Amino acid sequence: MLKIPSAADVTPPLMAPLRTVEEEQYSDEELEAMSQTKAVSERTSPWLLAGGALLVLGLFGVGAQVFLAGKTPVALPPSLPPSVPVALPATTLEERGDLSLIAELTPLAEKFLTATTVDQCLPLIRNPETVAARMRAYYPSGVIPALGMSEFNTHGGLAMLEGMVSAGVRTRDQNEKTMAFVATGAGFKIDWESWVGWSELSWEKFRETKPVQASRFRVNVYPTEYYNFAFADDLKWQSYRLDSPDGTHTIYGYVEKGSDLARSLHLDQDTKMSSMILALKFPTDSDSRDQVEIVQVVADGWVEK
Repeated sequence: MLKIPSAADVTPPLMAPLRTVEEEQYSDEELEAMSQTKAVSERTSPWLLAGGALLVLGLFGVGAQVFLAGKTPVALPPSLPPSVPVALPATTLEERGDLSLIAELTPLAEKFLTATTVDQCLPLIRNPETVAARMRAYYPSGVIPALGMSEFNTHGGLAMLEGMVSAGVRTRDQNEKTMAFVATGAGFKIDWESWVGWSELSWEKFRETKPVQASRFRVNVYPTEYYNFAFADDLKWQSYRLDSPDGTHTIYGYVEKGSDLARSLHLDQDTKMSSMILALKFPTDSDSRDQVEIVQVVADGWVEK
């Protein structure tokens, strides 16, 4: 008979959940117990997996240590330091070439030749701490006649030697001279002493006072054969004609033959004239104002090192 449920009745599910073949083998009580065991297993399985992974890693580490035992450890490359500039070899004057040097030296020469005071020249010259006093004595008023420049490099090429460059310069009055430029830590500087032919004493004072202490002179040296007064013995002495830089004074210098000094001063047959810095002095009680003894060759050329 069909019974219509009342409000107090509990309606059973219309369809009962299907049971697997395995579940058909167990009673409801056995299935409940198995369900609780499965829940406990699901809660503990993540921890078991993690523990297992740690165990595997540990075994792998032990194996790696055993494998690497006795091996030389390989050093890892250090981190690279910041880039540091490397100092390259300085470019030689010859490597720079004439065009580059002329472009640098021309304005320096022009500025030097248009300066009108000692103070204006000092930043342009070599060794200003030493030369300043000499310049002020050379120009007592402190005023320098501005020669100006009409042409640079009149020789058609630069001469280079040991950090020095020399070039022919023509001033506005058409006087041609050689100007020496010396490479310094502050760039090229002009050698003022060789430009003016500076000497420790004026030629007038030297010939008048006839000092027996040596002084340095810039001279043009010519081989000659002149023997007289204290230097009359041509077997003992070798004579040279010495001209002042401006050509207004001429004296004769003597060096003892066969000495080291004579060998350093010797001019070969092809050399008609040589510019030098010589230390000169008069002999004691000299009877001549024009004959001196050469004491030292200070420099071959007018630029003192």
